Amino acid sequence: MSRAGRVARNAGFNVLTGVVTSVALFATGVLVARALGPDDTGVYNLLTFSVVVVVTLASSGLGIAASKYVGQFDAAEGEAQVAAVIRFAIRACAVATIALAGLLASAAPGLASLFGQPGEGALFALAALAAVPLALRRAVEGSLQGLQRQAVLLPLALAQGLGLLGGSAAVLAAGGGLAALMLVQFGVGLAVVGLFTVALRQATRRSPAAPLPRPLRSRMMSYAGSVTALSALDIVVWQRSEIVLLGIFAASEEVAYYSIAFAVADAVQQAVPQAIQTALFPTQSRAVETGDRVYLQQAYETSVRLLVLVTVPVAVAGSVLAAPLIVTVYGEAYAEAVLPLQVLLFSAGAGRVGYAFSSVLYAADRERLMLKLTGVWAVLNLGLGIVLVPALGLVGAVIANASVQVLAVVVAPFVVRRKMGLRFPFADVLRVLAAGVPLALVLAAVVAVVDGDLLALGVGSLLALPAYVAGLALTRAVPPAERAVLREQVQRLTGRPSG
Repeated sequence: MSRAGRVARNAGFNVLTGVVTSVALFATGVLVARALGPDDTGVYNLLTFSVVVVVTLASSGLGIAASKYVGQFDAAEGEAQVAAVIRFAIRACAVATIALAGLLASAAPGLASLFGQPGEGALFALAALAAVPLALRRAVEGSLQGLQRQAVLLPLALAQGLGLLGGSAAVLAAGGGLAALMLVQFGVGLAVVGLFTVALRQATRRSPAAPLPRPLRSRMMSYAGSVTALSALDIVVWQRSEIVLLGIFAASEEVAYYSIAFAVADAVQQAVPQAIQTALFPTQSRAVETGDRVYLQQAYETSVRLLVLVTVPVAVAGSVLAAPLIVTVYGEAYAEAVLPLQVLLFSAGAGRVGYAFSSVLYAADRERLMLKLTGVWAVLNLGLGIVLVPALGLVGAVIANASVQVLAVVVAPFVVRRKMGLRFPFADVLRVLAAGVPLALVLAAVVAVVDGDLLALGVGSLLALPAYVAGLALTRAVPPAERAVLREQVQRLTGRPSG
């Protein structure tokens, strides 16, 4: 299979995996919100944010490092190196996870008081426990991605999603609360990390045992350290630092409204973009290692175009249909989440397009440059949040998040061009953006004419894809080569011959 075909196949598996994960997390969030109400839902989201922080700091750098360095070795000539990289990444992740989870547990009483929940320190201690298996899974998953075993990840994601959703439903039906939900996360995470470990052992069972060479270990630790620091800043810029500020300066209900808007935007803008970049990243790393500038330029342009192609319709359609979506799914009690959702859909889309820039810089070992840039955005984001959230509450949080994300993505193409000499496909991006106009007009007409939130949401969902495809055809935003690859993948999935 050609490199393009392999990337497309892996991207297809990643899309399915991402969709399963996003749907499960989204459904679990809806279930929790409807069962607990805005107040307790706000506290639940503060707990899950604590889990995100531990998992990110403990495993993001090592997970990406495992994917990168495993992907750099050819399977036929680097089995010993691959096995050494995997073992080192998992062991280092285990040490970091235990240390950070212990730190969170020891700080639990203080965090509870800071967020206006005195006496609830045990909940944050349970969040520390829930973070442990989730962080370990990241290192194992990164190794499987580096081996390009994306097909294995799909059933594992399905098992995790069903376990989390089913477990949460069971404890809520039995009258359980926040503590029981944290225990469900821990139990499901423990089971899933076991399944991931079994899959990894099967993928590497023929690999000989070998110590990791000291120079490679130093490179991995330096790379993982920089990526971890960058991920910590990403929590501020790209993720949910505003939840912390709302937790300190606002009522827990506002935490719930913002968290719901963020979760919806993140879920619908996450699966396909992440799948595209996860599939491309190992091949980009290999291209950098071998000096294949032609493929690197092609992969960069393709990733930008595809990421814009899949994020624009979600942002446009979601913003127009935000009100019927929130009321239908979450209920009238969460109507104040509509405005944040409309804005965050666009900023989340911009952040996903940013994957194209960060991925190529990571592949080229420019993580220190990424660290400096993200540090600037983090300072700006925190500064805006500290000024705006106490004064404007929910609206201030939305402004702080969205403005910095959009600014960062506007600057990124110029940085990539200057540092790596890669051209940005401006004309292609403009054609895709123009294709969103017919979509916006059609859906706006649906919302204005159709009576009833559920009916408007249903009709709008049915018309969204045809309207966007028509816009793409009018602007000629999808080149023939990409249409051919898409046809090939559809034919493979449906079992039809490609001739």
